Formats: sequence, C-alpha cells, structure tokens
Amino acid sequence: MPPAKGSAPAANKILDGHNLYIVRPTKRLIPDFPTWLQCFSVYSAVLILKYPERATSLLLYQKNIAYLSQRFRWPSWVVYDNSFRSEAADNAKTDWSLIDYGVHSRSFHNQTLIRDSWCANCHSVDHLQADCPYAKTGAPPKKRPAAAPYPMHSKRPNAPICMNFNRTNLEHYFHQSIAPATHRSYNSAQTRYIKLYTQISIQPLPLEETHLCRFASFLAKDNITYTTIKCYFSALRRLQLSHNYPEPMISSFPKLECVVKGIKREQAHKKGETPKRLPITIEILQKLRVFFEARSHETDAFMLWAAVTTCFFGFMRSGEITLPSESAFDPSSHLGFADVTVDDISAPQLVKLRLKASKTDPFRKGVEIVIGRTHNSLCPVAALLSYLAIRGNRPGFLFLFADGRPLTKSRFILKIREALSLVGIDSSQYAGHSFRIGAATTAAAQGIQDSVIQMLGRWKSSAYQLYIRTPKDKLARYSSIIAA
Repeated sequence: MPPAKGSAPAANKILDGHNLYIVRPTKRLIPDFPTWLQCFSVYSAVLILKYPERATSLLLYQKNIAYLSQRFRWPSWVVYDNSFRSEAADNAKTDWSLIDYGVHSRSFHNQTLIRDSWCANCHSVDHLQADCPYAKTGAPPKKRPAAAPYPMHSKRPNAPICMNFNRTNLEHYFHQSIAPATHRSYNSAQTRYIKLYTQISIQPLPLEETHLCRFASFLAKDNITYTTIKCYFSALRRLQLSHNYPEPMISSFPKLECVVKGIKREQAHKKGETPKRLPITIEILQKLRVFFEARSHETDAFMLWAAVTTCFFGFMRSGEITLPSESAFDPSSHLGFADVTVDDISAPQLVKLRLKASKTDPFRKGVEIVIGRTHNSLCPVAALLSYLAIRGNRPGFLFLFADGRPLTKSRFILKIREALSLVGIDSSQYAGHSFRIGAATTAAAQGIQDSVIQMLGRWKSSAYQLYIRTPKDKLARYSSIIAA
C-alpha cells in the first residue's frame, strides 16, 4: 500500500513483481544488537508471512548479524545490515543465508575487531559470561590475565571445557602469517576481485575456475602483467581460506592454466622482453664517489655515500636501509644508531649491522650484517664511520638528512638517479635493487663461490642466480673456449 500522508518522500522499488514503498528513515541508527533483534523479529515476521520459504535463510541472516556484531564495533555492523537489505530489495534472488562480501568489504573497511567483549570465566570472545559452561559451576569470575589475554580455555581442574573456538586469536595469527607489504598488495587484489563480481551480482566465494578465468581476462585487458596476475591468484587463495572455505586447487584448473598461458604469450608478443634493472658496478661506484666527494661540504653527501656503500657491500635491499615514509620509523623493525657496532673502537676493521626485520625473516629473529674494510677509496667502513661522526648518537633512524628527516626509499632512489645523471649515466634502468644486483654480479665476476654469494645476500634458494648479470663479451669468450 502507498505511504501514509505526511510521511517522508517514498522510493518505489519492485520486488517479485510487487511495489514496495520505502520511506526514508527519520530516526537514529539502531543503538545495540538487542534492539536490532527486536526490530528484525518484526521485519522477518512480515517477510515470512508473505514468503514462508525464506524462514530458514532469514534465521541464518540473523545469526550472521549476531556474529558480525560480536566481531566489529557499532555502527559498522548496522551499516552492513542496512546496505544488505537495501540491495536485497532490488534483487529478489539474494541469498540471505550468506554474507555478502562486497557489502562486507565496504561496511567494515579499516574497522577493528572488538577486543573488550569477553567472557569473564574462560576469557573467550565468542560468548558472554552467562552463556559459558563455567558459569554453571558457580565459581566466581577470574581476573583477566595479563600475559595471555585470550586463552582458549581455563586451566581450572575438573571444570567443563569451553569448546567455543576463539576466532579473534585465529584471525590474529592468520593475519600475522604474511608481511605487511604482502597484506597491502593482497588487499588490492582481493578488493578488485570482490568489486568485479559484486557489480555483476555473482557470489565471489567460493572460488570457481570460471570466475578466475574471467578475472584473469579482465586484468589482462586492463594491462595487468602476467606475473602480477599470478600474485593476484595467491591473494584470492588467501581470501578463500580466510572465509573458511576449502583449499582452492588453483594450479589444477586446466582451463585457467590455458588462459594464463595465453595472456603470457600475448603480452610477450606485444611488449617484448621487459627491460631488466641494471646493476651498480664498481666503475659506477667510483663515479658516484667522485660525485659525492665534490660535495663533501654537505652533510647529506656523507650520509648518501654511506648508504650507497652499505647497501652495496652488505648485499642489502634498499628497503632495509631506508624507510617507506618519513613517519614510519619503528625502533623494533628499522635500523637505528644502536644497531651499529665495530670490532675495535681504536682501529675498527669491520662494522656489524643488526637487521631486526627483513623480507626473509618473518619471525623477527634478526640477522647480523658484517661489512669489512676494503682498504681503498670505496671502503664502506670508512664511509659509514665518517657519517656517524657527523650524525652523532641521536635517537631515530640510522640515515638522517641534515634537517633531521629520515632517508626514505623514494628519496634514496631519486637522489641516486640524480647523481647518476650528473655523472653521465642513463639512470632510467637503475633502481634501489640495482645495488643488490650489482653486489651479486661483482662477487660472481671475482670468482666468489655460489654458496658464499647466497650466504652474503641471505638468499634462501637459488634465486640469487637471477641477480647475476654476466657481460655479453664474457659470454662470447666461452665459444672459443668450447672450440679449443
């Protein structure tokens, strides 16, 4: 029936061939879950009266909202409920028993889990004290322990075991299984996938071969490279596991394998070989030394030259000697003044850098980078000690500009490219990783054993071989050696 007189303007929507007059709400959002449950009981009763077959799905929807209200703070779960019901009014085929991941992503973006709603008896966050089996024993609530804030169950003898699994703990450890940088790239892929299938009203999970084939084709048309698409599949695998679906056997999808191979062949035909990053060689280091020595009156020149030699002779990634942003310094992860030590204060022959976190150290055990004297003009020990004498023992990041700002990765690459251009070198194919590539290439050219190169660069596999750039003239000499 049409809206009553004097009410707010109505929006006419069609549901199963019937006109629905939806009046804009004039009241505030529902303040808590008990109030929502009371309202939803009336709402679902009206729907079940018209559509009795929807009773089961509506009860499951009520269970989903109860679960979301325990995981996320108000009003994010209310926003999800409003958005879901609004979209369901437009689409009669909406399955109310399943969580809509598109609406979920928009409603709970950057929302934190509730951590202060817990059971005082067993310390679980999946139920309240009144619903805990310990409550029936009559024992007084235990004080929440500081060392283990979310234990799975109480250690009281002869007490019933709470079988409700602590989902907050599980999600926390699942989240910690990959690095923050991987999280950022995975989130981008997952958001793109969910957005695509939400727009065409297809349930994105569980993963299906047809869905992945369409997604790969969509990415290829958007000029996403073959290697990035493969990384996107890893992100989608994690998305499926995070929602408790079975392991997706992506590698066993035959049609998807053919589609991905087709994308790879087409991109190789169109673009040819992607230009590789060039290595920083000893000759280039000599030119950079002359460049920075000419600016020895600038404190920043000492700092940049120390960073260059440390990165090269330490086989380090540029991200290990720089910060992602000026405000990102974390003493527990990044290099500081206290992380530099020498073997002898009066006549140091080597410098030790304590690297607290790195790409190949997900468990934060830390690793010690040892850099020795070279007894020539490129000596990294002399460069680093000269810079530290100017820097002093100020707290903060190890490499600081004269104005106190830390050395970020983007600014490091910018400064190096500027220096390369000023010494007559095309800097377009040089990046932060060029130092690590150059160190591996130079070590191989000097006849250092592969196992030593792998150890110096902290490579866990034979991936270090991809970093070694053998000059073409040296490759050409092998022909005469073979023919001899």
